[in-house]
Amino acid sequence: MTHWREYLIEVAALSTFMVSAATMTVMLEHPQSPLRGVIADPMSRRMLMGIAMGLTAASIIYSPWGRRSGAHMNPAVTLTFFRLGKIDRRDAMAYVGAQFVGGVLGRVVLDTDVLVAAVRSDRGASRALLISALERRYPLLASVPLMLQYESVLTRPEHLTAAGISAGDVEVLFNAIALVVEPIRISYLWRPVLPDSGDDLVLETAVNGQADVVVTFNRHHFVPAAAAFGLEILAPGDAVRRLESRS
Repeated sequence: MTHWREYLIEVAALSTFMVSAATMTVMLEHPQSPLRGVIADPMSRRMLMGIAMGLTAASIIYSPWGRRSGAHMNPAVTLTFFRLGKIDRRDAMAYVGAQFVGGVLGRVVLDTDVLVAAVRSDRGASRALLISALERRYPLLASVPLMLQYESVLTRPEHLTAAGISAGDVEVLFNAIALVVEPIRISYLWRPVLPDSGDDLVLETAVNGQADVVVTFNRHHFVPAAAAFGLEILAPGDAVRRLESRS
């Protein structure tokens, strides 16, 4: 693997682009953002978003690292280079793999229903996601209000009975989660956005933490709201398959 440095550059390039997109979305679309107050017209904000992301892409492409790898950042670009004979098959496959890794290594917030499912059943995607988080296979984000919601819901008698655990067991689990989670400070409140106030806590944590993905069983409510923040909404099974594809 003679071009491994170029492959790592592709990982870093796409990751940088994604973080930039999330940051600009918060700055332009957050109700309490000073920039949104100054630029009230939605079309003007979209134009500014396009300009900002164009400049971000140009900065990456013309940077020393971008010049070295070619800064494809997209499998479609890599496929075009391959079809034109500019790169060989091995490099094309490695570039595409690196681009997917750059996209997969995202920051994740778990909805409360996922954590409940993980505790109540030792099988299934939710349990696999929880174990992966404890193994630090992906960055898990949580805020204090969200952690309190987790605890409040998980210690309900019906969940403790179904899982065959005690409130003390839940406390042990939360201590383990606290060791691996990235704490998020809620600087901006977004509620009410979703029909359920508990879901608003999940969304606020994701937006304030510049998350890439929210994992939930409740895609019906989250998907429409998430589009404005550049968040991807995945069901637990889809999230596990993405993790497995990265391994």
